[in-house]
Amino acid sequence: MGVKPSIKAAVTSIEEAFATSGYPGDDHIAHHQNYNPSDGWNCAEVFRGKAWQDVEPAALIKCAIPFLTPEAFRYFLPAYMLGKLLHPTEADVAGDFIVYSLVPPKEDDHLVAWRKQLEPLTPAQKRAVRMFLEVIANDPDDIFRDAQNALDGFWNKS
Repeated sequence: MGVKPSIKAAVTSIEEAFATSGYPGDDHIAHHQNYNPSDGWNCAEVFRGKAWQDVEPAALIKCAIPFLTPEAFRYFLPAYMLGKLLHPTEADVAGDFIVYSLVPPKEDDHLVAWRKQLEPLTPAQKRAVRMFLEVIANDPDDIFRDAQNALDGFWNKS
C-alpha cells in the first residue's frame, strides 16, 4: 500500500483539488423523480445555492447520495469526504455512504453509469479521492474493507 497518508495530507489534497469546482446549478442538484418530500431526503433544499465548503457536516445526512445528479455528486463529494475525515459524528452515516459510493459496482449496467459519473474528475481530484480512501482503509475501526475494495477495484488503477 505504500506510505500511509495522514488525515491532514488528505484534507489538504481534497481542499486543493476541488477548490475551483463549478457549482452544478440549483436545477441540477437532485434527481427530482427520485424525491419524495415525505421521506425527508431533500438534496435540493440542503445544497441549493451552497458552495461545498459551506455545507455543515450534520446537513450531509439529509441528502441520500443516490439522489444527487452526477454533477452534484462530483461537486459535493469533497464535503462528504471532509465530513467523514474531520466530523465523523456530525456527518453520521453519510460519511460511510460516501465510501460505499466510491466502490465500483459489480453489475455491468451500474458500472457504466458509475464510471460516467466519475470520469470527469481531474487527475488531482482522483488523487484526492484515493488519499481519502487510503486514510479510511488504514483505520481498522472503520469501514476499511469497503475503502480497500474501492482502492483495489478502481482508484489505484486510475
